[in-house]
Amino acid sequence: MSEPATIPAEGLTPILHVRALNEAMTYYTEKLLFERLWDWGDPPDFGAVRLGSVENFFSQGGPRGGETLEETLLHTFEPVNRGGVASPHTPGTLALMRDLKTKHGIDYDVHAN
Repeated sequence: MSEPATIPAEGLTPILHVRALNEAMTYYTEKLLFERLWDWGDPPDFGAVRLGSVENFFSQGGPRGGETLEETLLHTFEPVNRGGVASPHTPGTLALMRDLKTKHGIDYDVHAN
């Protein structure tokens, strides 16, 4: 019997649903010493913090019904300041995805929808 294939995982980025984005970001940066990475929206209702290699995303007001897949597709390859992407993908995973896109001629131009 052959060994089962393994999939490497280099990290996990949870999305924490919060009552107030600014309060959560302030608590994590001032009390827990995380670095504020970014926030999104006007006013902001989605954001991220980092401590070392640990990142947390915050979503104000609970799950965004139906937006999870859309956001993943729209921002999977989007670079952000100080390296990384606006998704939970690692550099190794992104390299594999680029290779598969090239090999199979896939274009994820979801903005054209």
